[in-house]
Amino acid sequence: MRFAKFLKRWPDGLYVIGIELLMVALLTAVVVGAEVSVPIFLVVALFLLPAAESAVAIANQLAVMFVKPRALPKMDYSEGIPVESKTLVVVPTLLTSHEQMERAVRDLEIRFPG
Repeated sequence: MRFAKFLKRWPDGLYVIGIELLMVALLTAVVVGAEVSVPIFLVVALFLLPAAESAVAIANQLAVMFVKPRALPKMDYSEGIPVESKTLVVVPTLLTSHEQMERAVRDLEIRFPG
């Protein structure tokens, strides 16, 4: 019960700490299992990125298995976007020709939120 309450209160921290612990466990397994005559820091440096990628994949799989999805709240913009929710959208464009400028102006209509 306390763990579920902690999970709901600090999900990001638990996710990051879980990834770090998994990564340390994977690196420890590699270092203990490595029977090579190179320094340990070289083995760790070589396997750091694969261990991090594996730890993230395992943490994501565990999150999918144990955390139930929930529906997001719906937003009703059928009557337009309220003034307090309006924002400015910037679309960087490199204009190198007159045709490209005309196309960018036409595309403004597509990007206009209403």
